[in-house]
Amino acid sequence: MVFEAIIENEDIKLGIYRKLKELCPPHTFFFTNTSSIPIRVLDGEADLGGRIIGFHFYNPPACRSWWS
Repeated sequence: MVFEAIIENEDIKLGIYRKLKELCPPHTFFFTNTSSIPIRVLDGEADLGGRIIGFHFYNPPACRSWWS
């Protein structure tokens, strides 16, 4: 499992995914935090075979303070 959380730039993300596809075993799942690039574009252009999952989180994450 690889979780990608880099800049929202399609060319950069695609470059990273293409390289990761070379480095990772064929059963690897990829998670992306993209909120503006369609996941089907990343999947198709990087030829990930449907092994990419969108997982967007917000910054800062909603949480309860330990001191409250």
